[in-house]
Amino acid sequence: MRTNKLKNYSNHVLVVNLFILFVSGCSPIQIKVDYNKNINFDKYQSYSWIPNEQLDIVDINFEKKLLDSLVTNTANNKLKEKGFIVNDEKPDLLMSYFLVVDTKTDVYVVDNYYSNIPYAIPPTTSSTRDYQKLRENTYEQGILIIDIVDQQTKERIWRGYAQSRIGIHKEPEKQEKRIITAINKILSNFPP
Repeated sequence: MRTNKLKNYSNHVLVVNLFILFVSGCSPIQIKVDYNKNINFDKYQSYSWIPNEQLDIVDINFEKKLLDSLVTNTANNKLKEKGFIVNDEKPDLLMSYFLVVDTKTDVYVVDNYYSNIPYAIPPTTSSTRDYQKLRENTYEQGILIIDIVDQQTKERIWRGYAQSRIGIHKEPEKQEKRIITAINKILSNFPP
């Protein structure tokens, strides 16, 4: 019986430690892609960037010009690997990107009824509700969206985005590396 209690306690400590590591460490970059399944993407060979006048950077250590250069250069290198060329005169595709920053709050329950004393629940309490606390974790979440539009029809044919917490790396070099990773992961799914 005592072994089960220790095992449960150890599992609880492991779960709490993994959660703390996840929150404070590198959060994963989630990638999602949406595209028009009726399009034959083999016909596209060239692209051009649409200037992004509306890019608004909030609370990250990048100025607009630097971020624009980082995104377009990284994307250009990835698309060049795939055989696409930049053609500002008469492109097959038009590309743009957006950065959305939002404040999110996660709420989770922490059970406090684990202690050094096995089952130290007072006999007057019929529920463990009093031994649980709600915790909140507020953070900035960034979403980098890359849109690809057919130049002739002006219809968006592909969208990819990366979503992750921002601000976990305050150093610009580490943020730059995460942005490059996100762009490469997004465009690894293009063409579908």
